[in-house]
Amino acid sequence: MGMTAKGRALYALMEERGYSRGLVHVTVALLDRTDEALDDMIVFVADGRPAEAELLDRLASSCDGADVGNFLKVLRGS
Repeated sequence: MGMTAKGRALYALMEERGYSRGLVHVTVALLDRTDEALDDMIVFVADGRPAEAELLDRLASSCDGADVGNFLKVLRGS
């Protein structure tokens, strides 16, 4: 997976915090092209230690396309 420096930072932070491998991969893959979204997620994870469901909600709201947001909501089970 080719990642930006911020993508690698988010990946490492999420791994360190114990998030599931699938969630880490999906999050970084969806946000890795947008510095602002990566910055937001890094702060969200570092400051709040959100549960995976909360992280999925935040990820869904960060995604531009409704299809991606709906896909993430289905993954979460809501």
